[in-house]
Amino acid sequence: MVNNQVSKASTKSDDDDDDLPVGDTPGFLFLKIAVYTMGLMMVAGFAFLIYTLVNRASTLPPALVSADEAVELVVGPGETVQSVSLNRGALAIHVRRPDGSDAIIVYSLARQGVVQRLNIKSQ
Repeated sequence: MVNNQVSKASTKSDDDDDDLPVGDTPGFLFLKIAVYTMGLMMVAGFAFLIYTLVNRASTLPPALVSADEAVELVVGPGETVQSVSLNRGALAIHVRRPDGSDAIIVYSLARQGVVQRLNIKSQ
């Protein structure tokens, strides 16, 4: 007679890993360590970011020029300032002379001095 009983080991497929619990496999242990490590790195990164933002916000640089250190620009006698415009760190000051002619004074904020004076004459 032929034995019709099939052993338990022969019916088990390769995909069945019931003998080892999932938490005990080396791959799962490595995955848990990797997830915890990445989580801690993210928390540390956010903490460092917040610390850096608070530190930079609390240590703002002082004002470049105080009211006591204000720069004075003297125009000629009888000249009146018509307009002032700022462009790329330079002031263009339009002044009118007592005789009716105009001039433009170019003042550099970086050098803190007059760079050029343009006299405008009519023909």
